[in-house]
This record gives sequence, C-alpha cells and structure tokens, in this order.
Amino acid sequence: MEWKYNHGYHNSCEPNCVNKSKVENHRMPYCRFGSATWVEDPHNELENLWLFGGRTSIDDSDYRLFNDLWHYETVYSNRWIKEYFPKDAVIPPARYGAASWSDSSNNLWILGGRDETQILDDIWKYNIDEKKWTKINPVGILVRPYPRMYPSTFIKDDVVYIHGGLGQPPCKYCSPGLLDDLWAFNITTLTWIHIEGENFNQTATYGEMGVASKTSNPGSRAGSSFWRIDDKLWIFGGEVYIKGNNSESSAVMNDMWFYDLTVQSWTWYSGSNNVNDAKKVPSVSPGIPTTFEYPQGRAYSPGWSIELPNERKRFYFFSGMVNVTRGAEGLNDLWMFTPENDLFPLLNLILIGVCSVGTLIIVVDLVVEMEIWSTDVEHIQ
Repeated sequence: MEWKYNHGYHNSCEPNCVNKSKVENHRMPYCRFGSATWVEDPHNELENLWLFGGRTSIDDSDYRLFNDLWHYETVYSNRWIKEYFPKDAVIPPARYGAASWSDSSNNLWILGGRDETQILDDIWKYNIDEKKWTKINPVGILVRPYPRMYPSTFIKDDVVYIHGGLGQPPCKYCSPGLLDDLWAFNITTLTWIHIEGENFNQTATYGEMGVASKTSNPGSRAGSSFWRIDDKLWIFGGEVYIKGNNSESSAVMNDMWFYDLTVQSWTWYSGSNNVNDAKKVPSVSPGIPTTFEYPQGRAYSPGWSIELPNERKRFYFFSGMVNVTRGAEGLNDLWMFTPENDLFPLLNLILIGVCSVGTLIIVVDLVVEMEIWSTDVEHIQ
C-alpha cells in the first residue's frame, strides 16, 4: 500500500483564519473542519469529491464559518473548483458539523449542523446537474427529530437513517446534549419516521456481546465512525455522556455496534464497555491482522467502507480525538476491520480525513494542511 501526494499545502494554516479577502482569494478550500463531504456517484467515471462549509478554528473567539461549495476533480484536472451562484440564489447558511449524504439522482444533501448561534435542523439538497440548491420542507411538522450536529448517517435506497449526534432540547435555556435516537427520512416522500430512542445523555446498555437484544443499545453519542453494509448500520466509538458522583462530562468509546434493520435491534459487536479505553497499538507489524487487540477509544474519526470481490467487506477509519474535554488531542492511526473474521489490522498510514471512491481511497486533510493524498487498496486481502 502506497500513499501518493496529489495537491495542497504542506504547511499549517496561520492561527488567524478569518481574513475575508485572503480566504476568498484561495484557489482551494481554506483550512477548516466540520465540513459536509460527498463522493459523486462512485460508479461513474468522474468520481469527484465535494465539500461544503466548515469552521476555521476551535477557538470560539477567533473563527469563521463557511457556506461555500467546492468539488475536486480526481480524473481530469486534479484540482479544486469552486461553485459560484447568482446573487439572488438561495443557498444554505454557513455551518459546520452537518450530516451529509448523496443519492443516485446526483443530489448532495445536508441536515443540521451548527451556525454561529444555534444547532440547526434544516435540510438542503444540491443538484449537481442543475447547479442549484433547494431547501427541503419535510411533510408533517409534529414528527421530526431534534436539531443536531455530528450524527451517524446511513443511506439505503431512498431512506436515510440518522442516529444520535449533539442535539438541542426543545426549551429556550437548555444546553445541548448527546442524543440516543434513531430516525428514518424518506427522500422521496420527504417524511420522517421515528424508530427508537428519544432521550438526551443516556448511557449505553450493553448486555451480552454478539447477541442481538431489544434492550441493548449504544446510548447517546456523537462523532462515531459509521458504515452501512446491506441491512446493518454500523457505528464505532464516538463521544458519550458520563455521570459521576458530583459532575457530568463526556468521554470517548472504542465499542462497535450494529443495528439490524430486518430485526430492528442493536448488537454490541466488539470493543470495550469502558470509557476512554486506551488500548495499546498491537506489538505485531502494521497490516498483520490481530484478534487480541482493538483500536483506542476515539470520537470524530472519519470512516468508510468498500466491497471487494467475493462479497468481502472492509471497514476503515482514521485518526480521531481521544480527549473531547481538553481540546484537539488526536490520533494519527488508520485501522481496517474485516467483519467476516473479526480482525482489526492496523495500517501504517499517517494522514487526515478520508473518502472512498470505489477501490480508491482519497484522503483529504480538511483540518490543518488542506492536502489530498490517495492510495489504492484494491489489493488488500
């Protein structure tokens, strides 16, 4: 496996990222985090990457939010291209932490996120062919999820499933909390269906590992790595709520769960039920499967999946935050999970942010260096 540098800066962005003229004159997206990202239909020949919005800094006193839209041409020009709109065009407000997904009709969708003052619950879609944003008004106003950011998002056919996230309770002076709910949104009928959960800051109920149960669930969490394979919605880790004797705070997990849409129940699949689990990297060489170790607890780690010949599946996730209360204390490890034999090989690759394009992995550093790298993973067994 070999990484190849494609494009971007090697140096970090300057601390002050809010200079408007400098930001808008960039020929690529300015350094940011929390952007909505997509891969254009991975089955066509373009395989472009798309990016919307984001935030420049974790410093609440010195940051800027974006609502710009870019795409990166991976085949022809190997460069970033910004989308421009007429002055009277309706476009989504600036935000970060939005849920995002794409459909088979060349639409890019976003849900929620956070602007400068509040957590959002609006839905927008961008049609690539028409180059137009449309605000979506769901059918029915009584059945709809709380505003949220950083949920787990899965799409199957014309239904999007949303789990958890950092949400805003329906009271004026309530503080945001972590959610445990699961919702389905039909992108054709524009209707919401509440599947389960409705609570803030709920701890997980584990039960017996590997056994589906109507009483087991991952609890409230945000920033999990997530994948969908067939009828199973997979999540790994994330930020969770913990309550001590005299205080409340959050921590990270390294547990893996899946929700089976056919039987409508959660299964605790692997990992620890202890918060802030600091499993050590295996003593074996990178790339060698291991059944006796699993990744360290983390949150906000980008994840993706691919399907190889003979119906083999692979889950990947990279990096993540190990301390969500003290700021950006992160990791730089890349892991692959093979569900057919429960193996977790550590891959010795050190980069940030990932999107899957067929059997090609494009790695986009949206946090610090705005670089793009790629590696071919087709040969992984």
